[in-house]
Amino acid sequence: MSIDFNFGEHYHYGSSNFFLQVFISFLGAFFGFLFALIVNRLFDLKKKNREIQNRRRFLYNQLNYLSFFLNPVIIDTKKQVDKIKEHAQAVKKFPFEILSPEWLATKDLERLTNLSSGDLYESFLYFFPNNEEEFKNYKNIFSNADYLLRIFNDFEKMNDKHQQFIHNQHLIIGDCFENILLKIAKYENRLIQTSPSTYQHSQEYKYLQPFKTIYIEVFAKEFDCKRIKDEFFTPIQSTIFDSVKDAEFLEEVVPFIRKGNNVLRNLEFNSLKYADLFVEDNETVIKAIDFLAKMNEKIKHALTSRQPSNAGGFRK
Repeated sequence: MSIDFNFGEHYHYGSSNFFLQVFISFLGAFFGFLFALIVNRLFDLKKKNREIQNRRRFLYNQLNYLSFFLNPVIIDTKKQVDKIKEHAQAVKKFPFEILSPEWLATKDLERLTNLSSGDLYESFLYFFPNNEEEFKNYKNIFSNADYLLRIFNDFEKMNDKHQQFIHNQHLIIGDCFENILLKIAKYENRLIQTSPSTYQHSQEYKYLQPFKTIYIEVFAKEFDCKRIKDEFFTPIQSTIFDSVKDAEFLEEVVPFIRKGNNVLRNLEFNSLKYADLFVEDNETVIKAIDFLAKMNEKIKHALTSRQPSNAGGFRK
């Protein structure tokens, strides 16, 4: 029977191997944890980077959306200004007629005025310096859009109001016209009763006949206010006192002649003043449109220089 007396050395050898295994296990766990931490960090960075790129793409789309609205607004407002200019010229040429400009059937300007938002402002600041000048530029995009929308709405309301005014004046002129002709017919009956065989040769009868003819022609066709003025009210007021001496007839008919002429003068004056209002506001309207066009070109340049790449980033 053999006995091993080196038990101390054997124990020492076994203990060292145990601690080595523990150390190796700890080291493996540590590196495993460190690797997991690094991998998780990389995933977080990738996720954060993807969120940043998505946000940048969102900001790009926001500003691009603004430019998308500015394009048709600039084109349509310029066309509308031209239509209003044509209308003003037509009113000056035909001040007695009921006229209306051509209104473009589009709501893009109204949509543009409601487009401002926190995201859009953030987008604007992302592409342009964050300073007072650019803040004013952003603000003035919508201020000018608001002004254009208001001025076009005012023009439309003013045109409706003017059309109603002309219609009312036409009614007054027509009423005066008819009353004068009734007075003329009544006076002719008196001439017939006084001189049944010679009334047709009297100066008064011959003088009044052309005015009756004008009345018949005007009401047989479209109501021509200018012709009524040029061929009826203006000449009859300037010649009736020289051609008719009957005081009773003059007392009855002259108030309607004067009223008709006053209404016609007032109608013409107001129509010309109405046309001038379009011209007076036109310069300010053009400046507003030019500002929007200038800002749109600036936005397009910023968008082109920083377009999203296929990888999701932005080209510098």
